[in-house]
Amino acid sequence: MMKRKLFILFLLVFPFFCFAQRQNNPEFKITTDTVNIYLKDKVSPATKIGLSHAVKLNNKYYCFFNEYDYYSWLHSRRFQHFFIITKEGTIEHSIEFPKRLGQAYSDFFIRNDSIIAKEYYNHKTYYFDIDKLKWKQIEEADDVIYEDADFYVTYRYFGEFGCRTWFKDKKTNKEYDIYSEGHIINKIDNVYYITDKHQILMIENPLELNPCELQYYYKTVKKNRSYCSSNSLKGAKEIYKDSTYRWWFDRPKSHIITSFIHNNELFHLYNDDDNKTISITKLENGNLITVNIFLQKKILWLKLFV
Repeated sequence: MMKRKLFILFLLVFPFFCFAQRQNNPEFKITTDTVNIYLKDKVSPATKIGLSHAVKLNNKYYCFFNEYDYYSWLHSRRFQHFFIITKEGTIEHSIEFPKRLGQAYSDFFIRNDSIIAKEYYNHKTYYFDIDKLKWKQIEEADDVIYEDADFYVTYRYFGEFGCRTWFKDKKTNKEYDIYSEGHIINKIDNVYYITDKHQILMIENPLELNPCELQYYYKTVKKNRSYCSSNSLKGAKEIYKDSTYRWWFDRPKSHIITSFIHNNELFHLYNDDDNKTISITKLENGNLITVNIFLQKKILWLKLFV
């Protein structure tokens, strides 16, 4: 099974908060660690700064920030910044990076202890050389979101064209697909749970999902740069659906941030009412029940990295 680290970055005026779960204690213990970051000398005056992507490696934060024109009613972006920040909050390096990285259709993650950024418009992947402090373009990385002894799971988001999740059977190399916007997968007693912001799917046997046609296998779609959403929920059971969810342009402000396992039970980190309350919840009779509330403040920016 892939090793997964939960890293949550909260930005309140410019501090970072990290959530920690102690697995050996039956009760949830929540700790915060605040790091103050001062950007005055790094950004232009009269601008608004927003965190877009970040990862943590070897006690340092690698962060993309967008700089917006504060007085523009469109809040148009003026610049992008890539900073390496120490755990004490010092901006250690300000690095130039390839154009378009850090935008909405970009991904930023750690794989095999390497820092990787992926830009979806031009299908380019970059590796960040920590020693030389430079970005280097490499072969496009797979969109793997989960892996165990039986399945290799990939996910692609096609914007307004939808999305698709593939379960590849390692024994037969056959692929099965499902329509799901979730890229968070947990497994309990051989049952898979896929979480997105407004839905939780349960898959008892991925081999009962929709058999994928060869022209829609993950590698083929990636190679051809196709935009082909799945429309199947065959083999999956929807165990949670936000009743206030209507359609893509009218999503509710409350949503699930992520899901995780504790004592062989599935829990969810829930953002209620536009960041006013962050709580730990669990599912009972199709509803999310609050277990623990650990933040009741107005958060300016929140970003999650798994």
